[in-house]
Amino acid sequence: EGARGAILGSFKQLGTVEGSACQGSKEQNADREDENKSSDESREYEVYDNIESLEICKALCADDRGCTGIEYTWGSEGGRCEVWNQGEGIRTVVPASGVACLSYTPEVFEPVDGGIHRACRGVNLYDIDPSYFVASGNIPSLRACQSMCVQEPSCKGIEYHPDHDNGRCELWTRPQGVGSTMLAHGYTCMRRMDHPPAGHERRLTVLV
Repeated sequence: EGARGAILGSFKQLGTVEGSACQGSKEQNADREDENKSSDESREYEVYDNIESLEICKALCADDRGCTGIEYTWGSEGGRCEVWNQGEGIRTVVPASGVACLSYTPEVFEPVDGGIHRACRGVNLYDIDPSYFVASGNIPSLRACQSMCVQEPSCKGIEYHPDHDNGRCELWTRPQGVGSTMLAHGYTCMRRMDHPPAGHERRLTVLV
């Protein structure tokens, strides 16, 4: 269910591609300049070495509930990934060759009426119309269904059943979104929220 690769959120390039490093607080920046001073306790990020690609670094961030951004360095120890998940997060970027800095805004899905064993409906439990959603089969997990919704700007929510159609996913595109639910065993109904969680809206300064 938590397989990496189904990234539920959006990344934004800060600075230039392969030319900008992330910076945090003044104290953290001082520690970054002297690796001997830097410790796991003082870091605003977690370091992962031997990360083969930027996409894998993104997936590590998406799997971390506190992640607000990443820094990825090509060729360093097989690829070095920083998952920024502590303190004030990324505050600035500075020029650095072979380094990328990206901010991350997660997507949030809210269970409707508890979510589990609920089928999505419109105004009331009797309000259902094929025009409200786009259905797909062979979707392996709820997370994959959510990921499909993230990629569709008009998607307001999802309904998922693992056993129907080898994994049935409905992307609810009804302009008013999911309004209600009805009891239905095995179904899950979730509403896509239109705002990021608290702590993910930060003002960034770009240094060039």
